[in-house]
Order: sequence, then C-alpha cells, then structure tokens
Amino acid sequence: MTRILTAIIAFALLISCNKAEEPAQPPVKKAAKAAQQAPAGTIDMNAGTAGSIEDARRRNPFQSHIVLMKGAPAGSKKVKGPLECCEISTFKILAAVVGVNDSEGFALVQAPDAKRYVVRRGDVMGVNEGKVITINAKGIVVREHLKDEDGKIKSTEDIELKLLERKF
Repeated sequence: MTRILTAIIAFALLISCNKAEEPAQPPVKKAAKAAQQAPAGTIDMNAGTAGSIEDARRRNPFQSHIVLMKGAPAGSKKVKGPLECCEISTFKILAAVVGVNDSEGFALVQAPDAKRYVVRRGDVMGVNEGKVITINAKGIVVREHLKDEDGKIKSTEDIELKLLERKF
C-alpha cells in the first residue's frame, strides 16, 4: 500500500516538473495608478525625502497638523490653536511663574472646556488674536487689536486676567 502511494506522489512530482516555466511578469505598481488618480491640490508630506509616491500619500500620525498647514497654499485659512476657541474673559489663570526678565515667566491657564495650558509672553489667545504681553505675580495681560473689514486696526484693548485667589 505504501509503495503504491509513494509511486503516485513521485509520478505527480515528475509531471509537474516537466512543465515549461512561464517568464515572470513584473509586478504592477499601484503607486503609478494612485499618482494618476490623485487630485491636483494634494500636499506632499514627505517633501525632500526619498520614497515612493505611495509613501507620500500616507498620513504620518506623529506629524503636527500645523506643519501640514504651513505647506498648504496661501489661500487657505490660518490654523487656530486651542487657546483661540473663545473669548479671553472665559479663561481662568490658575498659576503664574514670574522670571527675572519679562520673557522668562509663564502662566497656567484653564480653558472653558477644563483643559489646562501653559502660556508664555507672545502666545495668541482669544477669538480676536490677542497676544500675551505681560505675565506678573497678579496675573496676565492680553492685548487685542480690533480690526475693521479692510484689516486696518480700529482700536487696541488690554485685558487683564487676574490670578484666582485660593481660600485655605
């Protein structure tokens, strides 16, 4: 019985080895098709790096969305940070660290959604693009420039946010 089974397997291998091998065709590149179908306004996320087009189409999960928007065309909108969500008066100052120079201090700010952020001098806050100009032991001062339709500055307003006092 085992001799018959061995003979059948050997005969099957012998027949399969006698077939003429067909030449292997080169694999079809999907990247070339993707390049033809890609819209014209796409951004190359891997600009300046060697790699296939397929790699350039993939999104890098560790890359900042701000970096992507800097490479976007000039007609696109400005990327707003998390501190530019709402009015300045809705923020709470939890702590302030004052340095020797004005540029060394920073403050801990709580947004209306209860998230906390560290702000430094020059950071943008509020819907009117206010900038932090002073951080002192009492709180922070944010300067907003109110603009008209033409983009010209109508008025400037300094808003002071005071540090919350703790009762022990």
